[in-house]
Amino acid sequence: MTQPYFSVGEIVILVSPRFPDYNGEYVIEDIVFGFKYILGGLYIPEGVKGVDGKTWSGYTKRSSLRKKYEPPEDNESFSEMLDNLDKVVVEI
Repeated sequence: MTQPYFSVGEIVILVSPRFPDYNGEYVIEDIVFGFKYILGGLYIPEGVKGVDGKTWSGYTKRSSLRKKYEPPEDNESFSEMLDNLDKVVVEI
């Protein structure tokens, strides 16, 4: 069995072609069968149909989720990074 792509507690971005009105940021609450994700705070009422006419199944597949990029704490500018690369001396 493969490792789940997302982990419980991780913030993800929902990009659902079936239910575009509910797209946004959510937290992974549970993982079912290793590839179906239950999102905290996502509530789609029973009977609401998506753009394809299907109803909500209660979980989200990996294809509708995106990882949320978190910039590093020491976020330096590109020019600062280039300056720091010039300072590095490699001795052979």
